[in-house]
Amino acid sequence: MEAKDAARSAAGKARGLPMLLTALGAAMAILLAACAPGSAHATGQQSSPAIPTGSAATTATTAITIVNFKFAPTPVTVKAGATVRWTNKDGIAHAVDFSAPDLHSSVLNRNDQFTHTFATPGSYAYICRIHPFMHGTLVVNN
Repeated sequence: MEAKDAARSAAGKARGLPMLLTALGAAMAILLAACAPGSAHATGQQSSPAIPTGSAATTATTAITIVNFKFAPTPVTVKAGATVRWTNKDGIAHAVDFSAPDLHSSVLNRNDQFTHTFATPGSYAYICRIHPFMHGTLVVNN
């Protein structure tokens, strides 16, 4: 009789595991949202100094969207002096992080943007600091 009781108890615990995992996932999402900085308008937008434009030069902004835990499009190729803007369209926070220590966004909540002007040609790999499996590449040409 004790073996049957033990088996029933173990089966009950196994059935409760998916609920526990769901609750833990929801708690993590709430925690991440609670840890995000204050106002989306005040904290999520960053920009770098603008590159002066000459009389014949116009600088377009290239848009990269963060959606479904991906940067899109990637790779992106722009000319030196171009401005690139990342916009978070996910319901969860993300952050754009380059290997250069002074080139990263703050935490970007839904619809927040990070903008940077790239003056130096080269290949720039970046990740989401919060979700390192998310990555992208920006190529800057002369």
